[in-house]
Order: sequence, then structure tokens, then C-alpha cells
Amino acid sequence: YEQPKYWIQLSGMYGELEQEDRQFATMEIAYQRGFVTSASDTFNLSQLYFYHGVPYKGAKLMEQAIKNGLLQANLRNLKFLAQAWQMAKEDEKAVPVMIDAAALSNDGKLDAQLALLYYNLDDFTKAINAANQALEKGELDRPGDTHMVLGLSLYGNQDFAIALEQLAKAEEFTSSRAAARQWRQYVEKEKSAFELRRELSVAP
Repeated sequence: YEQPKYWIQLSGMYGELEQEDRQFATMEIAYQRGFVTSASDTFNLSQLYFYHGVPYKGAKLMEQAIKNGLLQANLRNLKFLAQAWQMAKEDEKAVPVMIDAAALSNDGKLDAQLALLYYNLDDFTKAINAANQALEKGELDRPGDTHMVLGLSLYGNQDFAIALEQLAKAEEFTSSRAAARQWRQYVEKEKSAFELRRELSVAP
């Protein structure tokens, strides 16, 4: 009864019955026994790792499957891989994958995620470029958040005036209004302090 198809079918049955823990456990056993060999089963197992709080294992499985040609480097797979690395707090590994995925996407959603990744890595210039690309491509779920990431990245580069413009735009959206307002007030104070220090440094 150790035929691979039985384990895969059993896992699928548990999934249909919404018994996710048993579905995951059965699929994990099948993987450990070498029964997970198809592209669809590999992707399904990667998703199970992701949704059961083990995104690092899901990302490693996806990465290897793409590397050896089992899975294609298409938009769906690259997007999922990037998000798995991101969920696993592996932002540096997520960046190159997200770049490839964003290049295949017609909307700016992945560019917006890329901007956030760059911002988290303190690479403000690249975050600015990615955020601008996201806004240009459009169709964002939360454009206010992207304006805020852009504004904070500009602040990180000490471009205070443009940063305040972007934070003001972020305030126009309900989802980002409160946070954007707080950041705008903070950046205004930092701008004043920066200008004062600059004046003092050149004073005779």
C-alpha cells in the first residue's frame, strides 16, 4: 500500500474535507518518502508549508523546483516564492525574485511590495524607484501605502520637501491616513531641525 498516489490522494481528500492539519501531515510524510515528484504536488506542498507557518521550507522547496526545471519561472511561481521568502523574514532573498516577478506583471502590486522590501533594507534610492514604478503601473490595492513608503524613503534620503508631498498624498486615502499624518508631522519637525543645524553649521 506504499504507492505514492495513495498518499497524495489521501492528502487531497483531507483537503476537500477541510482537515488542513491532516492534509499537511500526510503530504509531509509523502514528501519525506520521496512521493512528491510532480510540479503540481510540489507547488501544493510549498503552499501548505506557507499557510502552516513554515514559509522558509516552502521557499526552499519552490526555489529548488524552479532551479531544477520542475516548476517554471512564471509569474505565479515567482510571486509565491518571493512572498514566501518575505514571510520567512528573508528580505534579501526575496528581492531578486520579486524583481523578476514584477517584470512579468502588468500592474504595480509587486513593484509596491518590492519598494517595501527595499525600504526595510534601508536601500532608499531603490525603494523610491520601485514605488514610483508601482504608482506608474497602477491598479494598486492600497495606493496610500505606496505613497507612504515613497515618502519615508525620500525622507531617508533627506529629500524633505518631496517626502512631505508624498505623505500628504498618502493622507488622502482612508487606509493610510492616520499613519501618514503622524509621519508627516514627524518629518516636518525633522525638516525644521535639519535646516536649523545647517544654518548653524555655516554661521560665522
